[in-house]
Amino acid sequence: PLTYDWGWTDHPVFKSPATVLALLSEIVAKGGSLLLGVGPTPEGLIEDGAVERLERIGKWLDRNGEAIYATVTTPVYRNAEGNVWFTAAKPDDTKKGEATLYALVVRPDDNVPLPEVVEWEGNTPRKGTRIRLVDSGKSLRYEVTPEGHTRVHIPVSLRQADAIAIRIVHS
Repeated sequence: PLTYDWGWTDHPVFKSPATVLALLSEIVAKGGSLLLGVGPTPEGLIEDGAVERLERIGKWLDRNGEAIYATVTTPVYRNAEGNVWFTAAKPDDTKKGEATLYALVVRPDDNVPLPEVVEWEGNTPRKGTRIRLVDSGKSLRYEVTPEGHTRVHIPVSLRQADAIAIRIVHS
């Protein structure tokens, strides 16, 4: 549910968009689907707090949905810290010779911004790989350490985002 209750209450505590996007990212990375319950008031109305959150989540999905919708799981579906979840484009949705992987970077906590650097092992970009934000196409700086860890630098301007989606295109 969008609240922490299983039914309507007169003083609901709504989950934040960041919390819902983190949950969505985890579920999709594991091959599942999120059913987000939104209960009406006794008068049959959807409360303003729910509408505001759903609109914000919907706007994020409008810009980043390719990393969520119609994707498939990957053998490495998260990083060790649990703040990056991975999905992949279906092979028939990519150009011949390319593979597209997505990294969904989520907040560890609503009160904590996205980190300056996210790191993972596995899903290692090959030489010539392009790493870009899904919503803007902006390139992100990254490096692969001698130990095989990928480190992607998150711009300061994005650190307060609810979540970000990164497109990793192996050519």
